[in-house]
Order: sequence, then C-alpha cells, then structure tokens
Amino acid sequence: MREKVLVSYRKYSAKVEALLQQLNKLPQDVLNRSPKQSGWSPLQTAWHLLLVEEISFQYIQKKMHYGGDFFKPGLSTRLKNIMLHISLNLPIKFKTPSRVSGENLPQEGNFDELKERWEKIQSDWIDFFEKVPEELLDKAVYKHPRISKIGWLDMIAFFKAHFKRHLRQINRALR
Repeated sequence: MREKVLVSYRKYSAKVEALLQQLNKLPQDVLNRSPKQSGWSPLQTAWHLLLVEEISFQYIQKKMHYGGDFFKPGLSTRLKNIMLHISLNLPIKFKTPSRVSGENLPQEGNFDELKERWEKIQSDWIDFFEKVPEELLDKAVYKHPRISKIGWLDMIAFFKAHFKRHLRQINRALR
C-alpha cells in the first residue's frame, strides 16, 4: 500500500514540477497579471494550490499527533469522492475556503518563494508517506472540507483533480 501511495503522489508531484518549470520561464508581471474577465492571476492560482497542500499537511500532522477515529473508507466515502471528482470537472465556480483564497493570496506574488515553499511541502509529503505507520495506510485520515474523511489515495486523487482544474485556469489567464 505504501508504494501505491508514494507512486501516486510522485506522479502528482511531477505535474507540479512541470507547472513550476512552465511558470519559471515567464516574467513576474505576466505571472501577476489578472485575466481580463477578472479572477486570480496565474501566480495567485498557483499559490492557492500550494496553500491547499500546506494546510492539508498541517491538518494531517495535527490529527496524527492527537490521534482520532481512523476508519477504512467504505462505499459512502467512495461515492462522495466520485461526486467530488465529477464536480471538479464541471465548469461551475465553488466558494473557496478563506484560508486558501482572498487575502491569503498575495496581490503581487513572488515566483521564487512559491517554488521554494511548494518544493518543501512536496518533500514533506514524501517523507510523511515513507514514515506513516503501516496500519494507517488504508485508513481515512484526511478530512476534505466538502466530503469529510477520505483515504490517502483519494486525497492524492483530489490534489490531482484540483490541480487539473486550476491548471486550466492558469493557462486561460496566460493567454
């Protein structure tokens, strides 16, 4: 199970690295320019993605430290997860949690800081997955704000789907 989780996260991490390489080639003013139809700049969108990972990691660290009621995900968890993935592929907007939007996003972002923090949190996730106790690898520990607790592979699948949704937003803003 550990290897499945690590492989899945590394695939996601490769997508993030490709985005960082793409953004690294662009000037700061282009990265900080909001799209004509309003919304987040490419850099603000990338910061949003980073914050989701950082806050998720903080939550996991807290839950692992204090313990909790960890259970194996069942059918209802699976159905909620499917609905989440369907909704992330629809062209509708969702209310974004304030911790990962609004004033928590920089008005004028710095790409180098974003890259450094994102690489660090990704390294932290890999270290975590390499060390998480074996008996927790099949448990629902991560709590998604809309669908409640899900397992590690579902959490990574959420990161991937969320990333894909916002990658489209970044690419639209760069046109």
